[in-house]
Amino acid sequence: DPPKGCPFVTRCPYAMKVCEDHMPAYTELSGTQKTACWLLDERAPNVEPPESAVTGGSKVHG
Repeated sequence: DPPKGCPFVTRCPYAMKVCEDHMPAYTELSGTQKTACWLLDERAPNVEPPESAVTGGSKVHG
């Protein structure tokens, strides 16, 4: 079985407790890009996500 939670939790500077136990759902950034990051969830704390998460500059997982 794969580990629970986000696979990037140990190396993400924005990791939260929820990242350790629960994989986030995919969020569509554009017609061609998706990301899976708890920072983009409406229930997430109000923090500024990395620019690449909102511009589609790279794949961001948190």
